[in-house]
Amino acid sequence: MAESGERRVESDIESEEREAKSGERDARHHLKVGFSVPKKKFKRSVHRHRIRRLMAEAWRHNKATLLQALPPHQGMHVFLVFTGTELPTYQQVQAAVSKSIDKLKTIAGTISS
Repeated sequence: MAESGERRVESDIESEEREAKSGERDARHHLKVGFSVPKKKFKRSVHRHRIRRLMAEAWRHNKATLLQALPPHQGMHVFLVFTGTELPTYQQVQAAVSKSIDKLKTIAGTISS
């Protein structure tokens, strides 16, 4: 019984440390993102998940430029929806996400004004 209590205390400490670390980063910018691939266009979940993973990877590589454009202590919630009808390559997804981020940077620029 004491053993499980010790584990819980350790996990509480670890989760507090994680929150503190993420809190430092999120204190300057609050940026949340979501991805969607319609089931109507891609019946197989394998294809939907692949496209979602490609979108997430492209976002991960390009989000730093958006974070730099955001004013301090400003946030943004972004939701990207894939609207194509065929499986894309990573380069196609990368180009589309990069274009979207460029548009979001112009929006972020108007927020700071």
